[in-house]
Amino acid sequence: VCPIMVGRYKPGDADLIRPHLDSRTILVVSSDFCHYGPNYNFRPAFDGPVCDGIEALDREAFASIQSNDVGQFTDYLKRTGNTVCGQEPIKLAMSILGHGTW
Repeated sequence: VCPIMVGRYKPGDADLIRPHLDSRTILVVSSDFCHYGPNYNFRPAFDGPVCDGIEALDREAFASIQSNDVGQFTDYLKRTGNTVCGQEPIKLAMSILGHGTW
């Protein structure tokens, strides 16, 4: 077990971590996704119930993460303003996994 604290993601960070990973490595990243409300300065208007709007935002976030394209995920975050908690570690994991050499 080797916990890694991630501040801001930089593309070169994956290169620092990748040599320490192998086929026995389990990479775990945790996020509770959208933080909604005045405490997070994130209260977009939705056409329906707030819970449905947040679910739609997070499902779109999931889809952009599944693309394994850090740029697509970053663009999603900029476009929606979604306050995905853990977005920096997610970007790092996407970058590590996208390399495909381990």
